[in-house]
Amino acid sequence: MNDKRLNRFLTLAIVALVVMIIVLVVLLIQKGSMTLANSKEPMPLPMSSNGVVFASEQEIIDEQIAMEEAQTEVMLGAVISANTGVNIRTLPSKEGDIVLSASPGQYVQVTKLRDDGWNFVMYGSRGGYISADFLVYGLIVKNASGRIDFTEMPLDDAIVEYFLANPDVPSDTFSDTAETDEENEGDE
Repeated sequence: MNDKRLNRFLTLAIVALVVMIIVLVVLLIQKGSMTLANSKEPMPLPMSSNGVVFASEQEIIDEQIAMEEAQTEVMLGAVISANTGVNIRTLPSKEGDIVLSASPGQYVQVTKLRDDGWNFVMYGSRGGYISADFLVYGLIVKNASGRIDFTEMPLDDAIVEYFLANPDVPSDTFSDTAETDEENEGDE
């Protein structure tokens, strides 16, 4: 009797294992096809059977490259370098209310540079001030397919590269022209 039970148990175990393997293979195949379908990378252009690119094909390739370059966005950015979360505030001081906290390693877009060590940044769709002590500067490049890359570099180099990539942007883009309270008192 025990042999029959053991054989039945082993048969059921093998059937269950085969079913699980089939389900796993189906899921892997589905995931692979979904990844290809959801990919934002452009499909490669077809070439002639001998690998030679004809003039008409080269024109299409050149147009595609030009369109991608035109849709590339270059921004002055920084990565949060603190070991813990960093507060983004409503004012350029520790007295400012906390808008939100940014996690270490997150990217922010720097929109204003101040001489007092605080910068105005955009973190997603929200903006506020953050101490420059917690930032490592560089460029954020968002290409036409939505891919975002960050290249770390010294602030001065990042600013130069930003203006080279955005020649129509005014040269005072990152300056913060807000007057201090002391300057305002002299105007009264």
